[in-house]
Amino acid sequence: LRLWDAPGGRLLSSHAVPEPAAADVNAAAREVFDGAFSPDGLYFAATNASGVAWVTGVDGGFGGALARAPYAQFFSSDFHALVHDARGNAHDVNLGCEPHRAPRLPLC
Repeated sequence: LRLWDAPGGRLLSSHAVPEPAAADVNAAAREVFDGAFSPDGLYFAATNASGVAWVTGVDGGFGGALARAPYAQFFSSDFHALVHDARGNAHDVNLGCEPHRAPRLPLC
């Protein structure tokens, strides 16, 4: 992933896209699916088709609060099994409710 200063024509920084999990053999997991700059333009966030997201400083570093953030963050319910009812609605098997109605569980 390369971030460019388009008007200036110079490379700002270059970043390796995180490797997908060994179980994910989907080639799209290696491709950037979407990305966006922070409002102040100092950070860039991107994601792949598998839902893995990463944030980096435009200058290649991790300043401020980003430097203190854990490398990986997820909610403890993110990997719960889902089932679908007759209308196609998803339900979290462990919590017994729709995922968007689940209580906020701690970050891991």
